Amino acid sequence: MAKTRKNLSSHHIIPRSRVREDGGRKNDDIEFIMSEFNEFRWTVRSHRAWHALFQNLTLFEVWDIIDYVHGVIFCEKPHDNVAQLWLAGATQRNIYNRKNRNISVKKLRERWTECFDSDDIVAAKTLMGKMMLVMIFGARVRRPTFYLDTNYVEAAINGHSRGVHEWRVRAFDILFGKNRGTSYVKKKIAKLLNHSSSLQ
Repeated sequence: MAKTRKNLSSHHIIPRSRVREDGGRKNDDIEFIMSEFNEFRWTVRSHRAWHALFQNLTLFEVWDIIDYVHGVIFCEKPHDNVAQLWLAGATQRNIYNRKNRNISVKKLRERWTECFDSDDIVAAKTLMGKMMLVMIFGARVRRPTFYLDTNYVEAAINGHSRGVHEWRVRAFDILFGKNRGTSYVKKKIAKLLNHSSSLQ
């Protein structure tokens, strides 16, 4: 787990263990990847619940399966047990045993609520959308009105069009689609920060 301060944890959006899987990456590249654009400040409780649910899956891997996982957890009866088959892409030790071991749906629901502070799928996607904002804009996302500075938004759009880091590009495409203008992007960010944006 990353550095912790006053019950806050620095959650690595792309886990360090997954970054190092690519043997072609240089040390300085790894340090860049693990810098502020990959760190999401989160409560320790929610951070632990995320990893209990998803182990070391990346944000994008979770995004691709989040509807399925939510369906498994909230469509089954609370007393039923299920296997965490969605962990097939995780690479930490003992993942095979974890994904094939049955766990109570009640426990999974508790972990989901601890992670996302809600059992609602839109709330989960909104939180992940905020993580993607960190990937696009870095630590300045912590300032609630950062998006009002058009320079930040235009820099992100222009950087996206030049094909900067692949993860930033993917985060931008998921949140805003392709070839979006400054006004649209700013409105989408505002909705996301106000907890009112459905990212479906």
